[in-house]
Amino acid sequence: MLTRRQIKASELFKLAKKERNWRLKRRIKGVAMVAAGKLSREIIARRLKTDSDQVREWIRRYNESGLAGLKDKPGRGNKPTMTARQQKALGQALERSPREAAVNSNIWTGRAAQEYLARKGWFKGSLGGVYAIIHRLGFTLQRPNRQSLEADPQAAKRFLSQLAGGGKGGILKQCSWRKTKPASFPSQPPRACGPKVAQSF
Repeated sequence: MLTRRQIKASELFKLAKKERNWRLKRRIKGVAMVAAGKLSREIIARRLKTDSDQVREWIRRYNESGLAGLKDKPGRGNKPTMTARQQKALGQALERSPREAAVNSNIWTGRAAQEYLARKGWFKGSLGGVYAIIHRLGFTLQRPNRQSLEADPQAAKRFLSQLAGGGKGGILKQCSWRKTKPASFPSQPPRACGPKVAQSF
């Protein structure tokens, strides 16, 4: 919940438009969309190509410290947070089901990756730091297409079978992260690949 209301949503949108740092621009825009009160956190996350956990983190930081809380902390990225071997292992884990990595989640989210890294003892930083590592590995957020199955009983039966994990490509085995480029920190905002999905979530 957004508790800091000193700056109106319209002003936040203007600030986001003027901001040149794309990470800070996206965070300010996300807070502005929350302040406007017209969209759910999930839809905002989809439009900004992230997930609702990250939007929640932006809101927490903004509530605590205002616009200053949305900025990157000094020194971010100067030192490697994980070894090359650990990063490779994380990349391999993200290409499999979270449950194969002993994470209690059906799809990979920022929180799921954070849990995995903390349990391994490789990284115990913020959710934002987890996203930075994931993006540096070349992964972008993906979401499976959702289609109505009510009109097709056979399709519904197949869907339930997939949901239970039967056959190839079970729904529960679909990762929410897809590798799209070699490991490097992007100079531009990461773009989601694959087919476009509906805005409802």
